[in-house]
Amino acid sequence: MTDRVPSAPKRPQEITTHEDVRNDPWFWLRDIDDPETMAYLNAENAYTEAILEPENALRETLFDEMRGRIKEDDSTVPQKKTGTITTTPALKRATNIPYFAASTFL
Repeated sequence: MTDRVPSAPKRPQEITTHEDVRNDPWFWLRDIDDPETMAYLNAENAYTEAILEPENALRETLFDEMRGRIKEDDSTVPQKKTGTITTTPALKRATNIPYFAASTFL
């Protein structure tokens, strides 16, 4: 298990918007092309996985229970379009690719 919490180094960055100046020391984390940003995010993800590893069985149980309560062919929420209420039921085919068919209610 990882004992050390990853900490992003501060890099002062002044941002001026509408003549308002603010300092954002973590602005550099926006640049996903920066190898240091990706290294930090990977370290943070590894730390999170290591800390939550003892709870994996519980996470799987909860996920399976939630998945079991969700119908896989749920319809969309009814929407009012051009004076009629339309809903789109998702009909499953044998290929598990949803097929959408619109029906109109008065």
